[in-house]
Amino acid sequence: VGTKLTGIVRSISSFGCFVDVGADRDGLVHLSRISDRYIGDLREVVQPGQKVTCWVSEITETGKLALSMLPLSVLHPGGTPKQDVSVFRDLSHKEWLTAVVTSIEIFGFFADVSVTKDGKTSVAHGLVHCSEISKKWVSDVADEVKLGQEVKVRVRKADGETGRLNFTMWPLDPEAEIMKSALTRPEVRKYKDTTVQDVSAFRDVQQSGQWLTGTVMRTASFGAWVSVWHPIRDVSGNVLVHVTAMRDYFVEDPAQEVEIGQEVRVRITSVDVRTGRMRGSMVEPLA
Repeated sequence: VGTKLTGIVRSISSFGCFVDVGADRDGLVHLSRISDRYIGDLREVVQPGQKVTCWVSEITETGKLALSMLPLSVLHPGGTPKQDVSVFRDLSHKEWLTAVVTSIEIFGFFADVSVTKDGKTSVAHGLVHCSEISKKWVSDVADEVKLGQEVKVRVRKADGETGRLNFTMWPLDPEAEIMKSALTRPEVRKYKDTTVQDVSAFRDVQQSGQWLTGTVMRTASFGAWVSVWHPIRDVSGNVLVHVTAMRDYFVEDPAQEVEIGQEVRVRITSVDVRTGRMRGSMVEPLA
């Protein structure tokens, strides 16, 4: 347990992927152990035949092999001394920090960041997920950063309970900040809480991967909202298509790609019944 291995993805299922690491049988990497971020479509993360790095997380009495594409120090922080991230929790998410790349993985890279407060310097280890490196699609993390390279990051999440740190290299989005600030107003929160859309009917559409024809209702610097109808039931819903899921190339301004009232093809990639939110993509899934 804890051994780092290199393997080849043999097959993909709804609950994870099987990897050949040279053992008597293929090991299973459960969906929850592929990335620390939500995965809408597993085939957008791994493909059969892809070379991956993984760690042995468990070997059962029957010889079944459980693997993780997340280092065990990230998956089970209790196995190593938990780092103190309290100083990072006090930092503004707008503050840029200098980080040094210490390891590169298929799902992102790890970096060391130091912060000085009250004359005391704290150093911590954090993850920059591949989706937080650039607004464009990152197919190979090693093409974006190198070991020992200094990069600028912002704190995305500092979990005091687990000692985990997550960083982002994305630039600040002024329009998104304005929207986030506006949503904190009491009258907006009240309106938002009473207008949560019922998206439960769309869960089967997400699972099927079916393409829907929708109408662009609004655009913002970070994406576009598309209204879609359920293919069978008489219900509709609004889907947010993030700027990174609009095209298979970098999109600087969503308003230059789509217009309000325009019909577009979209597939639903995530459905959150609790919040009434749906996310979608206008990009073809990887074959």
